[in-house]
Amino acid sequence: MLYDIGAIFVAGLLFLVPGLALLMWLLPDLDQDWFGWLSLAAGLSLALLPLSLLWTRTLGGFHWGPLALWLILGMGTLLIVWRLISRPKLLHAVKHTPRGFSLLLIVVALSVVGLRLWTIRGLNIPLWADSYQHTMMAQLIVDNGGLFDSWLPYAPLKSFTYHYGFHATVAFFHWLTGMDTPRSVLIVGQLLNALAAFTIYPLAVRLTGNRWVGLVAVLTAAILSPMPGFYVNWGRYTQLAGQVILPVALWFTWEMADYPRLDWKRLSPAVLTVAGLALTHYRVILLYAAIVPAWWLVYSAFNKDRRSEWLTSLERLALLGGLALLVICPWLAHVVSSRLARQQVSIATRGQENDFIRNEYNRFHDIRKFMPTPMLAAIGVGFLVSFVRKRALAFFVGLWATFLFLLANPYLLNLPGTGVVNNFAVLISLYIPGAIMVGYGAVSVAQYGRRYWQGIPWVFGLLVVGASLWAAQIQVNMVDRTQFMLVTPTDERAMVWIKANTSPDAKFLVNAYFGYGGSSVLGTDGGWWIPLLTGRKNTVPPLTYTSETAILSDYRQQVYDLVAEVQASDLSTPEGLALLKRNGITHIYIGQQEGRVGNPGAPLLSAEVLAASPYYESVYFEDRVRIFKVHADLAEEGK
Repeated sequence: MLYDIGAIFVAGLLFLVPGLALLMWLLPDLDQDWFGWLSLAAGLSLALLPLSLLWTRTLGGFHWGPLALWLILGMGTLLIVWRLISRPKLLHAVKHTPRGFSLLLIVVALSVVGLRLWTIRGLNIPLWADSYQHTMMAQLIVDNGGLFDSWLPYAPLKSFTYHYGFHATVAFFHWLTGMDTPRSVLIVGQLLNALAAFTIYPLAVRLTGNRWVGLVAVLTAAILSPMPGFYVNWGRYTQLAGQVILPVALWFTWEMADYPRLDWKRLSPAVLTVAGLALTHYRVILLYAAIVPAWWLVYSAFNKDRRSEWLTSLERLALLGGLALLVICPWLAHVVSSRLARQQVSIATRGQENDFIRNEYNRFHDIRKFMPTPMLAAIGVGFLVSFVRKRALAFFVGLWATFLFLLANPYLLNLPGTGVVNNFAVLISLYIPGAIMVGYGAVSVAQYGRRYWQGIPWVFGLLVVGASLWAAQIQVNMVDRTQFMLVTPTDERAMVWIKANTSPDAKFLVNAYFGYGGSSVLGTDGGWWIPLLTGRKNTVPPLTYTSETAILSDYRQQVYDLVAEVQASDLSTPEGLALLKRNGITHIYIGQQEGRVGNPGAPLLSAEVLAASPYYESVYFEDRVRIFKVHADLAEEGK
C-alpha cells in the first residue's frame, strides 16, 4: 500500500513538473486559479513526453532510463523553485480561490483518484484486447530506452508506426518507480482516467466564466458519467490519454488565438500540446481538428464587432497547425509510407463500400449506453438555459457534436473518410462537452432559484453530493471481470510455471477467433499474454500485426491460416497432430476463461478433446487452466 502511494506521488511529479516549469517561465501571468494551473500543466506534461522520445531519437545518441529521467525532473523542479524565488509575486498572480471552494476541489480530486485506483483492486494485468498491445509497446520502449522498430522478442514485426503517447508515459512511470509494466499500465491508465476529468475544468471555466461550472463538470465526468470510467474494461487507454490533452490543447489554442497580439509565449504551449496530442492519438487529433472550426465559427458569430480580429485569429490557427506539423515532421516522415498509412488511406477511400465498416464498425450505438438518461436530461437543461440566454456555449457544443458526427460519417456529405474515425470513438468522447453542459445547466438553475429562495444552492449541492455518492458505488465496481478479463490470477500462476518448466524455445497454441469482420485474429483468454509474461512464443500476435510490417512477408497469412486450419481440424487425430508439428507448436494453453472472452462463437480449443487424446500430455492443471505438451514424435507413428 505504501509502495503504491509512493508511486502515485512520483506519477504526480511526472504529470506536473515538466508542464508546470514551462508554464511558469512562459506564462507567469496566466489567468487561472491553482486547480486550473495544475490541470493545464498536466495536459502539457503529457504532451511533452512523446515529443521528448521523438526528438531524442531524431537527434540520436540518447538512451532513456531512470537516471536520465530523475535528472530531468530534478532540473524541472529547480526551475520551478528558481522562478518562485526570482518572482515572489508569481503566487499572488494566481487567481484567488475561496478557501471553501479550494477545499471542495481537494476533496473531489482526492476522491476521484481514490475511486479510480480502488476500481482496479485485485488486478495485476490490464483488461481486454487493447491492453495486450499497449503493454507490449510500453515494454519495448523500456527495453530499448526509447522508440523502437523491432518487436522482437515478443512478436515478429519490424516497424513501429502506432501513436505512442500513452506508452511513453507508462515507460517513464516504470523508470521512475520500478513497477512492472503490466501493473504500470493499470496505474497510469487509471490516473489518466482521473486527469481526463480534471483537465475539463479550465476549459469549462473559460467557456462559462464560472468555476462552479468547472467543479460540477469534473464531478460529472469523473463520477456521474459512465465514460470515461468504463474505459478500464476496454483497456482503451490511448484514446483516454489523448482526451486528457484535448481540453488543454483547446484551451491553449483559444488563449493564443484570442490574445490581442501574436505572442510566441502563448503560441509555444499551444504548438506543443497540439503536436503532443498528434503523437498520442491519431483519432483524437482529428477530433481536435473538427472542434476548433466549431469554436471559431461560433465565437466569430457572437463577436461581430471584432470580425477583423477573428480573421487574424484564423491566420494564427493556420500558423499553429503548420508549426505543430513541423514539430512532428520526423514522425510524419516515418509514418507516411508505412503499412498503417496505406491501410488508413484505403479505409478512407473505400470504407463506405466495406460491409463490415458500414454496418458494424461504424454503426451508431445507443447514446444512452454512454450517457444515461438523467445525464442527457441535465445536458438538455444546459442547452435550454444557454439558448434562452443567447449564450455562445449551446451553439458551440451543438456544433462540436455535429462536426464530430460528420467526421465519423463523411459519406453523408458525399465525402471520403468513412471508417477513419468511427461513431463509437466519437460517442465515448462526448462526456467532455456533456459534462460542461451539465455543469452549466446545474449552476444556472441554482443561481436562478436563489433569487426566490436562498437555500436553493444548498439543495442542489446536496443533490449533487447524493448523486455522486450513488454513482461512486457504480464506479468502484466498474470492472467486469467475466466479460473483459483475459488474464486471471490462476493464469498468472500458470505463467510462473511456464517460465520455470518449459524451454525458452517453446511455442504455445492458444485460443483465438476471427474478429473485425474476419480480418484479424484475436486472443480469447490468458494464453494471448504468454510472450509478454513468460518470454515464450504463441500463435496469436498483438492486434497491431495487421498494420505493422512483419519480418516475414506472409506472416499475416500464416497467422490466419493456422487458426482456420485448427478450426477445421480434429486435433485428436494424426492429421491434427501433424498440423501442430508443421507449425512448431510444442504446447497448448487453455486459460481460465476457456477462450470465451470477446468470442461470439465456440472456443477454438477443447480441454476434453485434448485430455482424451494420446498425442497430448496434461502437464499443468489448476481450476480451468490447462497446459498440454504436444508429443510431436507420435505424428509419424500415427500415420
